Amino acid sequence: MPRNPPSASSPSRANTGSAAATIASVSSSDPTRFIINATGSTQIAAGATDTSWTIQPAANLAAGTYGATVTVTYDGGKTVSSTVSFVVKESAPAPVSELVIGNVAFDPLQEGYSVPAAKNFTVSNTGSADVTVNSAALIGKNPDAFILGGTVTAIKAGETATYSVQPAGNLTQGTYAATLVVTYDGGKTAQADVSFTVTQGTTAAPSLKAVSYTHLRAHETEADL
Repeated sequence: MPRNPPSASSPSRANTGSAAATIASVSSSDPTRFIINATGSTQIAAGATDTSWTIQPAANLAAGTYGATVTVTYDGGKTVSSTVSFVVKESAPAPVSELVIGNVAFDPLQEGYSVPAAKNFTVSNTGSADVTVNSAALIGKNPDAFILGGTVTAIKAGETATYSVQPAGNLTQGTYAATLVVTYDGGKTAQADVSFTVTQGTTAAPSLKAVSYTHLRAHETEADL
């Protein structure tokens, strides 16, 4: 990320002598990192202090400590020097949003089951930035075998939200599965799975009722006499 330089500083130069000083130049020992303007005053009256020359650190310096020597050349070759330093700290990491969702599993039931109570997908924002939720939908193998409920539009950093999910009724024998996909922050996604197994129903055993033939046989015997 670009680092803007701080404002230029104006180090003071005091003429402690009894005659005016003529400034020939002001230079930096590290001119690529410490930039001196070229429009400062060229005369400093006796006993006066001048702050017209400025020095400024360069932009986009990496983290670290920087130093340079500033030298003022005056009156045909005389010099006076001072040091300047600048510390660049590491940038704080940008806040990041991240959603984590727990899976959901329902206990197996036989065909003809009563629809079990809904369970919740718990959606946790484990990041350091708030999340804007764009959409939530079931996809995958059997999305129509489940009913998704709940509306979530935002989750603050460190907080949770929930969506309910419930198997549909009248499902036949088989294992059903779907995936919840939550889209957030303009394109990021988080997902979790839901599953439900329907076992074969119990078939009723045939029931036979015994029939008595005693009366019929007695009648047939009388007719034969």
